[in-house]
Amino acid sequence: MLPAQIAPFVVARIGLTQARRLALTAARFDAGEALRLGLVHFSEAAGAALQRRLDETLAQIRRCAPAPPRGPRRCCWPVGRSPWGGCWTMPPNSSPRR
Repeated sequence: MLPAQIAPFVVARIGLTQARRLALTAARFDAGEALRLGLVHFSEAAGAALQRRLDETLAQIRRCAPAPPRGPRRCCWPVGRSPWGGCWTMPPNSSPRR
């Protein structure tokens, strides 16, 4: 089942044909398939591995504290939402700010 509210985001994430297949078949899938489709970034099998992944991720986030870097957020957010498209190319008439 693919709720209409999230359909555009699912299609953008996994592609039209995969989204259509999942919606039409109401297919169930496991974490490995979700990883393959790009719906999740990581898949851990056990509680200890999940905790380790969480600790690693939180440590990476804390290295950016107290404020996360703005550059990646500014240049990557518009990808797929603007005509210039590229993540590592600044849009026309813009400049990075600190």
